[in-house]
Amino acid sequence: MLLTHANADVDAVASVLGFAELLSRTRGGAIKALFPEGVGLEARRLLMLLEKLAEIRVVRSNSDIGMPPRAADVCIILDTASRNQLRKAQAVLQDCSRIVLIDHHSEGDLAQIADIAIVDPSASSTSEIVLLIAHKLGVTLSPDTLTALIAGVVSDTKRFSHGVSPETFLLIAWALSSGGSYRNALELLRHEAPPSARIARLKCLSRLVIMRGDQLYVCISHVGAYESECASTLIGIGCDAAFVASDDKSTKSVRVVFRAKSGFVEGVGDVYSSILSNLIKKFGGGLGGHRQAGGVLLKTRDRLS
Repeated sequence: MLLTHANADVDAVASVLGFAELLSRTRGGAIKALFPEGVGLEARRLLMLLEKLAEIRVVRSNSDIGMPPRAADVCIILDTASRNQLRKAQAVLQDCSRIVLIDHHSEGDLAQIADIAIVDPSASSTSEIVLLIAHKLGVTLSPDTLTALIAGVVSDTKRFSHGVSPETFLLIAWALSSGGSYRNALELLRHEAPPSARIARLKCLSRLVIMRGDQLYVCISHVGAYESECASTLIGIGCDAAFVASDDKSTKSVRVVFRAKSGFVEGVGDVYSSILSNLIKKFGGGLGGHRQAGGVLLKTRDRLS
C-alpha cells in the first residue's frame, strides 16, 4: 500500500506513481494507493496515469478508509514527514507488516516509527529520490511516468529556481534520455483554477493582516480552503513571509500553511525553528515542509488565536 500526505501535490502524486510502477516492474502483485483528503488541483491530471497501475482510494474525514491493508501488506509512505499529515489514513499504519518512508523533508515522527526510512533533505523533491532509486536499480520507467517525475521535480523546485543540486540535473538528464519529456511535464502542470479558488484568494486578501519589521513584511490571513494558493498569492504581491490558516475538521485542528522568500529565511532564520516551533509547543501538533514552504497542524479549534 502506498500513502502520501493530505491534499497531495504534484511531487506527492508523481512519487507515488513512480514507486507504483517500480513495484509493478520488480515485484508484481496488486498495488493500492491511499490519498487522504484527495489531491490538489495541480496534481489531478497525474491520477489518470496512476489508475493504470494501482487501485486508488481517496479518504475523506467523513468516509471509511474502505481498503485497509492486509496483515502482510507493506505500507510505503512518500513525501510525508508527520503522521498528522496522513489525517484519517494514519489509522492504517497499525495494520502494516512493515512501514517504509521515502521523503525529502526534515525528519518528523514518521521516521521514528518506520522500519526503513529513506530521508534525504538535500534532495529537491521526493520525485528526485524515486528517480534515483530507479536509476540505481537499473529500472527504466515508462515515458509517461518519467515525465510525471520530471513534473514533480519542476513543481517542487519552482522550475529549478531553488533546492536543486548537480545530482538533480543528472537525474533529470537521465529521465529525459530514457523517454521523459520536459514539454509534456510542463503541460501536466497546467491547470485552470475554479471560481472557488479565485473567491478564496479574494477572501484571503480581504482578511489580510500585515506586520513589518526590519524591512520585512509578514502577511497573515485565514480562509476556508485553498490555503496554499492563497499563501503563494501573498508572496507574489510582495509579502516576504505568508501564513494562512484554515480549520481542519478531520483532525479538529487548525492548519497553517506558510510560504517565505529566501531573504526572509536568511534574515530571520528557518521558519519552523524561529516561529512555528513555538506554536507547536503551545498548542501541540506537527509540521511538514521545507525552509521556505510547508504547513503545520495545531491542536486548537481557534484559528485566530
